[in-house]
Amino acid sequence: YRSLFVSVFLLQSVFVFAQQGSISGKVFENRKKPLPYSTIAVYSAADTVLLAYRLSTISGDFKVPGLPLNIRLRLLISHTGFSVYRNEF
Repeated sequence: YRSLFVSVFLLQSVFVFAQQGSISGKVFENRKKPLPYSTIAVYSAADTVLLAYRLSTISGDFKVPGLPLNIRLRLLISHTGFSVYRNEF
């Protein structure tokens, strides 16, 4: 399997009634070619409950809003023919 290169940005947003964050980034092949329609999944790290699921855009961009700030999360990004990218934050 080939490796994914992922540029990820963690953003924290404070709303009036609740604290929420978001994560955004871009998925590349070999740091050059964007990978469209990659699967982006965010899980609770403690119990692997799926919190959010998205596909990257045709240019490889993604954004996942509305994430809780008070728990550890696990990000998984996958694309057919590539190894899975995993990151816990």
